[in-house]
Amino acid sequence: MSPINTSYEKFSQSFHKIFGLDLSGYKVNQMQRRIEHYMERCKCKNYDEFLELLKKDKEVKNKFFNYLTINVTEFFRNPEHFLYLEKEILPELVGRTGMLKIWSAACSNGAEPYSLAIIMADKFPYKKYHIDATDIDEEMLEKSALGEYGGDMIKNIPAFRLNAYFDTTDKGYKIKKSLASHITFWKHNLLSDQYPKGFDLILCRNVTIYFTPQAQEFCYQGFSQSLKPKGVLFIGASENIFNYRKYGLERICPGFFRKD
Repeated sequence: MSPINTSYEKFSQSFHKIFGLDLSGYKVNQMQRRIEHYMERCKCKNYDEFLELLKKDKEVKNKFFNYLTINVTEFFRNPEHFLYLEKEILPELVGRTGMLKIWSAACSNGAEPYSLAIIMADKFPYKKYHIDATDIDEEMLEKSALGEYGGDMIKNIPAFRLNAYFDTTDKGYKIKKSLASHITFWKHNLLSDQYPKGFDLILCRNVTIYFTPQAQEFCYQGFSQSLKPKGVLFIGASENIFNYRKYGLERICPGFFRKD
């Protein structure tokens, strides 16, 4: 299917109006390729036909939303970065007074906030903390709240942590309630909603690479304002913030930035 920018733009505007999801913050070429690939799977010849299918078929719409919002992650994704978080970043943050406030933004299937909860329970059991886990996909948030996982999702979890912090089920593993009680899942759109404030640590990993430069700037400015002084932003291994000083951040090492 050949790219037709005007058709995509028309679809994007109608899609936003009907379903409330604004695609303008995503890189056009990447998003257009993803949508057209899905259209081919649905045997739709053009954007108009695909839009009509989304309006009349709720199951197709829900599956498309899941596909569109890029719900791909796993426990301790990029283990070396989580090890640095555990050994270098968290001890400093935990040493501060009061409850540790963490935001896992665009948390997808919940593996990231649960990874954090496992570290906190394993290494800092004495510290009070709470994790706000947000995503744009309501169906994914419901699945995340169940805390049920298996397969490649758990490949980076050491056996002792798997045994300590999960219950076994017929389908695989379920996160223990003692960890889940520290996490609140709720809907948030990084490109349009107001950013919550007062966090010691924010994780937003492997998401902004899909955004336009303008949308990235909006996010990084929002994250900076959401962090407490000396709070830390943890981004993906394939991401970087080249003009980090613009947002009042200093670079600690690849993937980690501290608010001035």
